[in-house]
Amino acid sequence: QPYNGGDRIISDGELSLIFDRVPPYGQATPAPFPSIPNVTDTNIDSVDLAFPEYDDYKAGDTVHVYWLKSVPDDPSGLTPVVSVPVEAPPQALRVPKQAIEDTGDGGVYALYLLVDKAGNISKLSQYLPVGVAIGPLPTGLQDPVVPLAPSGDGLIDQEDVFTGVSVQIPEFSNFKPTDELEVTWGTL
Repeated sequence: QPYNGGDRIISDGELSLIFDRVPPYGQATPAPFPSIPNVTDTNIDSVDLAFPEYDDYKAGDTVHVYWLKSVPDDPSGLTPVVSVPVEAPPQALRVPKQAIEDTGDGGVYALYLLVDKAGNISKLSQYLPVGVAIGPLPTGLQDPVVPLAPSGDGLIDQEDVFTGVSVQIPEFSNFKPTDELEVTWGTL
């Protein structure tokens, strides 16, 4: 008897049900996006991430792409910059110029997660570090100065090391608060 009364209804066909509780990639961490060139003003309109193939792809999967300054432990409070249905991977995913500008200069991380049509959510992918330098580049860069290095031989001796060696960077134009300086000691 049906729960709401009335006559019993007999189906003349079979009904197949699928109970899916396994997210894309199962319990594994999804692979990162393949490397891309650093982002500058010359390519900011065409930053494409190559979404990789994965073994358990099914029609109805959705990919959510994140462009972030830091890698989060929990992506649930984040807003993706791209959310699209997964077509036959590999698939090019364009990062919107506005998202790149909003995140700004410096290092960023490109990550993604997948949601299948049953609502199962994958783990956050491994991250891809991407260099971003938009706007005018620094100009007027000069060689660094090491005050303890004698002008003749340029050597730093043991006494200099115990005193402390400093490196001075002469002033330059178009610097930004997000710029970082890296001093390498020795030969390259």
